[in-house]
Amino acid sequence: ALSCCGHLAAMWLADAAVLLLVATSATAPRSPKCSLIHPPRNTVSRWVGCGSTPVACARPEAPQVRALEDGQWVKLICGASFEETAIIRNLCFVFALAGCDCVDVAASAPIVAAAKAGLAAAAAAATSGSTFNRPKPPFPGSEAMPWLMVSISDHEDLHFRKASFDPQRCPTDCPRPCERACPAHAIGGAGGVNTERCYGCGRCLPACPLKLIREDRVHRPLQEVRDLLPQVDAIEVHTAEGCREHFTQLWNSLGDGVGGLSAVSVSLPDMGAENTDQALQHMAKTISGSGFSGARIWQLDGRPMSGDIGGRAAARASVDFARQTLQTDVLGVANGGDFLQLAGGTNHHSMELVEAGGLPRGRGGVSGVAFGGYARRPLLPLLLNSPDHIEDSPDLLSEAWSLARQAVCTVKAGASQA
Repeated sequence: ALSCCGHLAAMWLADAAVLLLVATSATAPRSPKCSLIHPPRNTVSRWVGCGSTPVACARPEAPQVRALEDGQWVKLICGASFEETAIIRNLCFVFALAGCDCVDVAASAPIVAAAKAGLAAAAAAATSGSTFNRPKPPFPGSEAMPWLMVSISDHEDLHFRKASFDPQRCPTDCPRPCERACPAHAIGGAGGVNTERCYGCGRCLPACPLKLIREDRVHRPLQEVRDLLPQVDAIEVHTAEGCREHFTQLWNSLGDGVGGLSAVSVSLPDMGAENTDQALQHMAKTISGSGFSGARIWQLDGRPMSGDIGGRAAARASVDFARQTLQTDVLGVANGGDFLQLAGGTNHHSMELVEAGGLPRGRGGVSGVAFGGYARRPLLPLLLNSPDHIEDSPDLLSEAWSLARQAVCTVKAGASQA
């Protein structure tokens, strides 16, 4: 009989040919290569095809936590206000195959159902005998599927809004700069805003010469959020300066359902060193005082919703925020279950800037990156032309997988390992 490692090696060899077909059929530029990590016993293996040759990266029985500890955590932000179910389903499917550790969606029952459908399809594909028409994903085994997270807010947060306007008020000769400014393809033709597709980036607001576009706030009923907790793995609370009591009230109102979650994430802006430290201490005490024992992820929101347009400057904001947080280290991130994650303006420069700045990765440093527009926007034209199940269009799936893999591998390639 083969040993545990022998079984894994045999599985890797059997799957490698299929993965190479997917990787080499795509037209996107090559991504950096992951290093080969030899799997210990009692691990769940994940394929992360970074570069021209897919390689296997070992993960323990809780692969998401190990990714945080190793500084290789990748989260896909679908958008707290993004509600187009078909696209969300396919985003979750593709990014699950590409190697992400978590997908973050709106706290809405139809959206959670769509995300779960995408992840379930990815898990089924991972354990099936696939051909190139339904390519085998990078993860043999449903144990390595991403966590599903929902986002809520304790205040009027800019991630929880949508644009709207009355197209009848638009001049007939308007060049529609709002349409060109929209990264979500939510404004088109002679109509107004596709509210399901709008995720509230706000770029159309200054683009309208007549200032006809307004913001509509998105509110999630608290009972709906409570009802969703048994269906998801994690929750994220968006907070801001001056919202400590609001945070405590919201957290306490979630009830016992949070106790069964694997992780809680708190997204916060840079409030200045002193105010940020005080807020972190207050929220950490609130969470730990409730008896929550899962991972606590602190999402450092540098320059919100700008990763697809801001380049290195946008990415630098969250890295600088991480440096400031690590210098004071009120959370003691080298110990216990607290992890720092970058967000807000994140893109392919993010981990490059972390390493160039000499910041540690993993436990005691930067544990990973959440990608929003940077990861979604290149895939959106493909997903708009996709069937309801993107795996039914092999060419589209191959191209989408390659683009998603590039984003994932900006974090997973080359990270130091324990």
